[in-house]
Amino acid sequence: MPLTVAAFVDGGSTNTLKFAAGATVFINPGTLTVNSKTPIVTWEEKPANIGTVNFKWSDPAFKRVFVRRNDGLYSISGFVIFVK
Repeated sequence: MPLTVAAFVDGGSTNTLKFAAGATVFINPGTLTVNSKTPIVTWEEKPANIGTVNFKWSDPAFKRVFVRRNDGLYSISGFVIFVK
């Protein structure tokens, strides 16, 4: 499946991050050093439908999971338990 790469461009005073409900977003970290304390993507307000979006690594060998927090999207590894 081909991957689509998107980037924000200066199109005015506000850039808004939006996701379609149930979308799958593949992430390629490139040379980014990923850790659980630094967000991959940040936001001031959590995007609508973010809870329905599936985030996956473009490289399936990258064994980390994604966590949506109030300030952004993080990736963590190790033993993880989610409680809602």
